[in-house]
Amino acid sequence: MSDLGAFFRAFGLALRPAGHERIDHISCECEFLLLLARKEAYALERGDQAMREETRRAARLFLRDHLGRFAPAFGKRLAREDPGGFYGALGDLCAAFVTEECAWAHVAAGPEVLRLRSPSEAEAPMACGTGEQLLQITRPVALEGSG
Repeated sequence: MSDLGAFFRAFGLALRPAGHERIDHISCECEFLLLLARKEAYALERGDQAMREETRRAARLFLRDHLGRFAPAFGKRLAREDPGGFYGALGDLCAAFVTEECAWAHVAAGPEVLRLRSPSEAEAPMACGTGEQLLQITRPVALEGSG
């Protein structure tokens, strides 16, 4: 989340707190990619090669580290949930568009299926335990020689 915030701040963007939107919502990430495309078009129009290169670099990194990693799976999941429907078509469009953007940027698109993490503590690679397990110490323990 902090990495996304850094991307947005680097381009002068911030979420409107009254909007109650998550910074990692797909609509926010797609809108940021749109901003980068517009900024690149502006740089092309002005002949500003440095701005164009920096904007393309940002788009590559953003696709590689964020939108390109999860959007293909998100889109395909949406398509599977609503086959033949509006949201299914939107999901297919999302997956195809982001995959093409990744190809343009020369970064690998994420998989079409992402495995979700298990909510079970037993299957977690590392867990701290339950609140009861963590709150076993009720008073400070005196160290040797500390009176």
